[in-house]
Amino acid sequence: MTLAAIRTGWRQAISGRRMVFWIWLLGMAASIPAAVVMQQSFEGAIGSSQVHEDLRNGLDMPWLFEYAHGAHGIEKSVTASRLTKAGFLDNLEAWFTGKLFATDPALVGMGVLYALGWTFLLGGLLEQLIRPVPKLTLAHFFQSGGRFFGRFVRLVVLSAPLYYLIYKGSRKLFATIESATRDVTAETSVLAFNLAGAVLIIGLLMLVNMSFTYAKISMVFEDRRSALGTALRGIGFVLAHPVRTAGVYLGIALGSLVLLAAYWVVAPGLGGGHWITVLWAFLLAQLYLVAKLTVRVAFFAGQTDLYRQTVHPAPEPEA
Repeated sequence: MTLAAIRTGWRQAISGRRMVFWIWLLGMAASIPAAVVMQQSFEGAIGSSQVHEDLRNGLDMPWLFEYAHGAHGIEKSVTASRLTKAGFLDNLEAWFTGKLFATDPALVGMGVLYALGWTFLLGGLLEQLIRPVPKLTLAHFFQSGGRFFGRFVRLVVLSAPLYYLIYKGSRKLFATIESATRDVTAETSVLAFNLAGAVLIIGLLMLVNMSFTYAKISMVFEDRRSALGTALRGIGFVLAHPVRTAGVYLGIALGSLVLLAAYWVVAPGLGGGHWITVLWAFLLAQLYLVAKLTVRVAFFAGQTDLYRQTVHPAPEPEA
């Protein structure tokens, strides 16, 4: 059942490329204002100075430190790690430690708006996965998203305290580990404690994420309206089927890691000012974003199929 759900998830994600394209296109449109702000910021900070030529050959660390010192709002997102392939690891650490919400309010606000936009689109996505329309139109997709948007927002509000408690506990946990291992000389022991802490926090975050994802699936599948009752339904489903739900989640997550590894290998590094190099880097980044969205759709499709197999299995054909 778990492997069947994973296969179905990937198959539906690949066949649903029209939805993936719409989501990518809307994401691109939403990113334009931020891109314009950053373009103007860089133009003001670089201009026609010698730095302009130096940055063609690679990252100029003295310039970056100077830029970061005077950065405001979204400009604070420009760091040395995020300008390299290690940006994923930086974002991952910020995600499971809660530092993601301790950044500049402008960045947090943009993240909240993106999350609300994705919440709106998720209704249309799940509706299509559960009750597929052969010739899906953008109007129907948006209509489904609007019908479930308010209900999904209530689920998000219910999940927020759980995420807050996990992130608050994460800070205390890693502070305790740092204090307890301050005098430990064996680096492997320190690494083991931090790794155990990271696994615990990621596991809790995964549990909450899965529970509320299945709650949303249940809400669309059975047209539920009670946010609290549906949240309990999702939590109960995960606790009743821990191996299957974790198996689907981790199975598709493995595909995400393979995708990241492939991008790590082929993505160009910093430097190189020729327009062909810049165009190649841009196209490759967009291809990676489309692939990431495909993986995300596969997550929801696989979990939806598992829920269908477990709760609403197809009736056996009559003999």
